[in-house]
Amino acid sequence: MEEVEEKSIIKLLDDVMINILKRLPAKSLIRLNCVSKRLYSLINDPDFIFIHYNYVSLSNHFILLKRYVEIEESSNSIYYNGNNILSLHSNDEAFKSITSNVEYLDNYLGVNIAGMCNGMVCIASYRGIVLYNPTLREF
Repeated sequence: MEEVEEKSIIKLLDDVMINILKRLPAKSLIRLNCVSKRLYSLINDPDFIFIHYNYVSLSNHFILLKRYVEIEESSNSIYYNGNNILSLHSNDEAFKSITSNVEYLDNYLGVNIAGMCNGMVCIASYRGIVLYNPTLREF
């Protein structure tokens, strides 16, 4: 009987913790990864990631900025320099520019944002395609 009670208490604590953690920004969750193995496994659990993403996507509006450099009238394309990519922000973050170390994006025109899905940004160029995670600022 005590085992059942203990398991239900642990389940309740997990539910409360999930309810609290799902409200935190992704950057804060990343910092919490090193607090304990339990938090690490909870934050990196695919079910929690799904819960967090759904909560955040319902409550936040994100803005992706890019600097326009050139418009080709013949193809109606808008291009920008990869070094001028600005990060994705929620409405409560300060705008900060990022610098790119990715060879696909450095020092040439012709980089285009192909699309966004589940927080990832697909950036295409004549050299290839790069996925960008704005939360982690990783390519």
